[in-house]
This record gives sequence, structure tokens and C-alpha cells, in this order.
Amino acid sequence: MNASRCNDSTIHDSTHPPSVFGAFARRAHLHELRIELAEDFDQIGLRGHAGVDVLIDTRHFIEAGRRWARAQGYLLREVETEADRIGTAKDMGGEIGVLSATQLAVLLRGGRDMTGENRIPTREAELFISLGAFSGIRTAELLRLEWRDIHDVRGVIEVGAHKSKTATRRLVPIHHVLAQWLARAPHHTGKVFSSQKAAVRVISYGKQMLGEWPDNALRHSYATYRLGETQDAPKVALELGNSPAVLFRNYRDLADINQARDWFSITPAEPANVIAMKKGVAA
Repeated sequence: MNASRCNDSTIHDSTHPPSVFGAFARRAHLHELRIELAEDFDQIGLRGHAGVDVLIDTRHFIEAGRRWARAQGYLLREVETEADRIGTAKDMGGEIGVLSATQLAVLLRGGRDMTGENRIPTREAELFISLGAFSGIRTAELLRLEWRDIHDVRGVIEVGAHKSKTATRRLVPIHHVLAQWLARAPHHTGKVFSSQKAAVRVISYGKQMLGEWPDNALRHSYATYRLGETQDAPKVALELGNSPAVLFRNYRDLADINQARDWFSITPAEPANVIAMKKGVAA
């Protein structure tokens, strides 16, 4: 073991989101990392911008960094650090925040914001909201999504294992209403959203239009209305990358078939040409 390496155990850079952690990582010494530093991310930029998923991902990053540092000889294997005692971020439950079909229509089509000013969504916001509302893909997964993952003809969005929170590949059906919104977006190569801050901008827009933005609003809303539409928990769980037990516990009986029909009837005011899909895609 090279003692000088242990004394100079500085992480010089971090490209892992959220960027607020990178700011700390660039000047933090792993062997001096304090619990209070790692457990107060919500006080330095996460609160209001992301739910528990981001906090969990960040702590996983800390753990991965600690393991790497020990393997490389930057940390003594037999010495416990503060990072070893960081608690686990858990979603402790609580009321599920779900948007109404009326609220979604305002977000996608525009209208008067909380100050009375007329606003319309940016192309980025329109695409982000429609994908989240009609596919239920997690925010972190949306930000990793590439255009090649959206298979119009097959009628599915592929969430690869390396992009999925659960590290398991899944195919999310492109609902017929989502197909209409996707047809309005110019398809390019590379990532669907060029900036990790896309989610922050969308949440800001949502708060301006609605006054509040429930945690994981789009995913919770999709799960609620999709379950109300299909009455098929295993099917919806597969689409979401969850278990049927989670679906029943969190979303059962939150919406009926009529409310689901209202949600999945929000189409663009001027429908674009939609690529014909093979029979069997979500409807």
C-alpha cells in the first residue's frame, strides 16, 4: 500500500448526475467524507428537483466510488470511513400525487399560468411531459434515452439494461396517443434530451402552470390511469419495471375507466402524421 496515495485520496472529477454532487466530489477526500455531507443533498439542490430515485442513485454512486477507491489502494481496506455508515435512502410511502386530465391538457397545450399570463410549452417540455405521461418511464431513464431506443414501427420504447434503474431491459409500448405527440418531435440521433437539466426546466414549467408539482407526477399518473384503463396489474408492472404488488399497493382504485379514458384522449390540437404501427401495440 502506498501511503501517499491514501493521503491524497481526492476525487478530482465527477460526471455522474446530479451535478451538485460532482461539485462536492471534486474537493472531497473520501477518507474524510462526513455523514452529514452525504445525507444533506436535499438541502443543497435536490429538493424540489427530483424524488427519492435521484437520492438513491447518488448514494449508490458514493458506495461505488468507495469500493473503487479501496480496490485501487486509495483507502485502507481495514479502516472504516464515514461513507461506510451512510444510511440508505428509502421511499417511506405517503400519498401518491397524481395529475388530472385537465391539468395534463394545460401542460401540453398551454394556457394561463398562475400569474394569468398565457404560456405554451417548449418543444422540450412537450416531449418530456408526453413521454412521461403516456409511457411512465422514470425521469432518470428518460434523460438517458436515445432516439434509436424509440421504435416507431414496432411500437415500443426500449429501455436498455444500462439505462434502467433496475438494470433490466424492458420494452414499453408506445400508446396510440403518445405516437401522436412523438410525431410532432423532430427525430435526431443521440440523446432525446441533450441536457440533464431538462427535468428541472419541466418541473419549473409545471409549477408555473399548476402551482405545484407532485413528486414523480408523470410516472405516478401514468401508472394510475394505465391500471384503470387495462385492469391488468402484471401487464402495467412489466411496462413500469415494477412488481404487481407495488402496483396494487400504490395505484389500485385510484382511477376508473372513465378517468383513464380522459387521460389517454389528450392529443395534440393539430395532429401530425402518425406512422402506422403494427397491430398489437398499446391502445
